[in-house]
Amino acid sequence: MNTPGARRIARWVAHALLFGLCLELCARADDALSYHAPFFGRYSAELLRTADEEGIVRNQPGARFEKWKINSLGFRGDEVAREKPVGKARVMCLGQSESFGLYEGEGGEWPARLGRLLAPTQTEVIDASVVGTSRKTRLAYLDKYLLPLRPDVLVLYLNPLNEASSALRDPNPDVPDPSLRASLAAQDRGRLPQLRVLPKLQQRLLGALPVQVASSLREWAQQRRLRRLEASVLKGEPPLDLISDAAVASFEAHLRRVIAHLRAVGVQLVLVTYPTLVHEENLDRDRFYLDAERTWHIWFSERGLLDASRRMNEAQRRVASETRTLLVDAEAAVPRTRHYFADDVHYTDRGAQLVAELVAGALLSSGALAPAQPTSAPAARSSEEP
Repeated sequence: MNTPGARRIARWVAHALLFGLCLELCARADDALSYHAPFFGRYSAELLRTADEEGIVRNQPGARFEKWKINSLGFRGDEVAREKPVGKARVMCLGQSESFGLYEGEGGEWPARLGRLLAPTQTEVIDASVVGTSRKTRLAYLDKYLLPLRPDVLVLYLNPLNEASSALRDPNPDVPDPSLRASLAAQDRGRLPQLRVLPKLQQRLLGALPVQVASSLREWAQQRRLRRLEASVLKGEPPLDLISDAAVASFEAHLRRVIAHLRAVGVQLVLVTYPTLVHEENLDRDRFYLDAERTWHIWFSERGLLDASRRMNEAQRRVASETRTLLVDAEAAVPRTRHYFADDVHYTDRGAQLVAELVAGALLSSGALAPAQPTSAPAARSSEEP
């Protein structure tokens, strides 16, 4: 109906669309100028990760997104030689997002800081961390991408909450899934083109609001997401308050397999217990951050997450003691305050520096940086290995 009112509405809609288009173009120009991002096409953190032809999840070689860059070998940070430099010890760090880096400044993740701390000792540190990986392909990833670089030490930094969720959701958490690559590819094809302006606009709008108003909005949105997840995933069942003994035993068995696997090729393993911001003593003060973590582990209640963190860290201490494996007890050493944590599991620059110092101190005092002679050449795992 071509009436004055309809024409007026059409003009406002056209103006709004044009305004939105201008904002999106400005956001893309900002990405291009700040990060050398492509003006057209997809540009998001999801481009940093891929799965190879065997379904092994790894970083996409050569990928970049904002401050994060992946080198040609698929590792976080600058280029490194495939062959270990003569006269240098090589340390590889393997974790997930807390080791890949999230809130720290550029080059501020703890493995990069560890590299700077150990540089005077002729030690090379490589950050082989991959966001969102699990034990399903951990040994295969070690064999194919890490051990050929002949590391002397592997620092293993495992998130106990991810390990607990994996054991709960998957009856065979250690068995590789060859369909994973196809599944990730299908998810990638199904994604619609993303508007780059929306995250920037949301961040700026929240930053412009009074602190109390912005905090209330975040809490409301988070509780809404938790309720939706509980309804869609738990389907009326209560979340777990305790982790099962079987899940803890499964995690211990996995650690022992990794230790034996690395010792067979002359690589020394360093286990690092996993600190989190929220604990029983500060639950009321920092509940928001624990609830944010719950959105990734909806099967567990708040108490369940605390129990999983405690018991999985205890399992690492127990396995390290029984197998005489070097342990860095970061869970006991990192203060549970916002000075060190940006959320429940990710660090501020101060937190990343402390973790790097703890690991560096353990490596230097233990003599672990003396290059070891492998007892045999790194080889792919047998398909019969559990």
